[in-house]
Amino acid sequence: MRIPANIKKYFWDTDPDNLKLRGDSYYIISRLLEYGNVKAIKWLLKIYPRRTIKITAKKSRNISGRTKAFWGNIRA
Repeated sequence: MRIPANIKKYFWDTDPDNLKLRGDSYYIISRLLEYGNVKAIKWLLKIYPRRTIKITAKKSRNISGRTKAFWGNIRA
């Protein structure tokens, strides 16, 4: 599975076609949690388990405190 065309815009600093959903999950999740719109988040929730998203939100240095607090309240 690839990153959908409507979500590629969030990866402005890299070629989204070269991202691997499993190998680059930390980067993909962090970027979409911080900058993604509703469609991007819905896609993210289909691709990755909530537990993985919650752990990434907690550990990522690329996510703001506000975003971490929000995702910290989501049930895993």
